Amino acid sequence: MFVLSTILDGCKSVPMVMSSFAELKKDSVVEVPNLSKNEIYIKVNEWYVKTFNSAESVIEFQDKERGKIMGKYVFSFTKSRLTYYIKQVVSIDIKDEKIRIVIDSPAARSYDSLTNTDSGYSLSFGTQFFIDTINLEWDNLISSLSKHLNTKENEW
Repeated sequence: MFVLSTILDGCKSVPMVMSSFAELKKDSVVEVPNLSKNEIYIKVNEWYVKTFNSAESVIEFQDKERGKIMGKYVFSFTKSRLTYYIKQVVSIDIKDEKIRIVIDSPAARSYDSLTNTDSGYSLSFGTQFFIDTINLEWDNLISSLSKHLNTKENEW
């Protein structure tokens, strides 16, 4: 019995954390001292253009008067022979001297390079690894925006 128990313990799979991507969301306020709503709006647009560099990453809505920009952002990573694509909504609200960035509504798809199959986007998700990867990407995205907003421009 002990031997059987030991063998079965060795066969345990990686624990799955079944989750819906709809539950994942990041909400952050970034302070931008001494910049007007209009100046921030321009810098946020510049950041979108520099950061959203895949064909699926696009600005979908802009309203300068309301200080609102929304778009879809896609990033990818490879694990084994599969490449995963994570698509999410990035929404930015702009006021004088600060912005609020909300990243949510993620969906994932995978591409298998060996069989050339694409899973299509899904809202369901598997392991904690994927959730951690998404949260890390979101933290990096917010950090990138904050850095861009708080960098002084060189006059030419």
